Amino acid sequence: MHKIHSRYPALGFTDAHVRLALLDYVVVAHIDCPGHPESEVLGQVAEAYRTCGTAHQPLRDGQVIVIDGESAEVR
Repeated sequence: MHKIHSRYPALGFTDAHVRLALLDYVVVAHIDCPGHPESEVLGQVAEAYRTCGTAHQPLRDGQVIVIDGESAEVR
């Protein structure tokens, strides 16, 4: 597990947030999903990742990441 450092204090991230490091990027779900209560704040998270150059994959509701060996595809 790797700690996500406090690069985003305005969004409430602390050193207690951890990830498993199974992927080389962070997944940000619920992007551009009208009516979803977390869509707006997660859009801000994705923008913060873009600004800082953090590798991430935004997903809308219903999308998945399919991993097959070394390849990954958003469907």
